[in-house]
Amino acid sequence: MQWIVHVDGSSTQHVGGVGIILRSPEGDRLKYVACLQFQVTNNKAEYEALIIGLSLAKALGVDSVVVQSDSQLVIGQVNETCEAKKERMMKYLNKVRNLIDAFTKVEFIQVPRRENADPDCLAKATFAEDIVDKKIEIQYISSVDIPKVQQVDGETNWMTTIVSYLRDGFSPRR
Repeated sequence: MQWIVHVDGSSTQHVGGVGIILRSPEGDRLKYVACLQFQVTNNKAEYEALIIGLSLAKALGVDSVVVQSDSQLVIGQVNETCEAKKERMMKYLNKVRNLIDAFTKVEFIQVPRRENADPDCLAKATFAEDIVDKKIEIQYISSVDIPKVQQVDGETNWMTTIVSYLRDGFSPRR
């Protein structure tokens, strides 16, 4: 059963925003918003949204996913109908390709902007003045600049019970 991941990224001169909606096969919708506190172009924000969306789906244990984005460039590069020429875009593309390996089936679809309005609104909401009052993740470094850290098999951390609950539906024991 496939999950659908709607992603969108947006940018201003100084910051960016990411809006993601994950839709389960049962129709449940999970919304995620992140504020990118580093200088970012719109295409980089679109890639950040894609990377975060795939990472969230992976953390939920999703096997099959359809990703929808209104970015012709990003979807074209991922589907290999468009070439990533700049080094930075190639880094983003490689990061996405590495994430794809976690799934048994992944499909990328470019949709018209009007069909991607909900994640677009979430991404642009990060630019609001009263953002400090909202519970929004703030990312201070781009996904391709984060050093790789791996969890040792069998070890748990503070996220283990949360991921287990989201993936399996079991409440953590008290």
